[in-house]
Amino acid sequence: MSNLDEWPTGRLMFTAARLVENAYNEELAAYGITYAALTILSVLAVRGALSQNQLATDLKVQSQTLGKMVDALVRKGLVTRTRHWRDRRSHLVDITPNGLNIVEDIAALEEKLEQAGAAREATLRDHAQMLIRTFDRERYIP
Repeated sequence: MSNLDEWPTGRLMFTAARLVENAYNEELAAYGITYAALTILSVLAVRGALSQNQLATDLKVQSQTLGKMVDALVRKGLVTRTRHWRDRRSHLVDITPNGLNIVEDIAALEEKLEQAGAAREATLRDHAQMLIRTFDRERYIP
């Protein structure tokens, strides 16, 4: 690996994120899901049913990309997708009891993986949050 001190911050963060995602994916393979799927389940576990568009906005992904991930989670029985009761053109995505069980099971895994970088976590989290606020096209985050 080249000298990390010479890397721009963006490359450092992108590489670190990819490596963390790979570590999660290795552990999550036993559940048959990926880190991307876990993020969907985690948001739904906290927020409850959301329109697919709102879920995509919250996750900072394109609605089309999210649709494919939701399709896979529906097939696995981890989320449901139903027509929105108010806007028939929209869909509500909600987590199932099986999806909630996975989120609860994975809480210990997340704690274990978070411990790897805990020493500088506050500074890293502050920096990552600042970058998200700076580059977020939606300007959604206060």
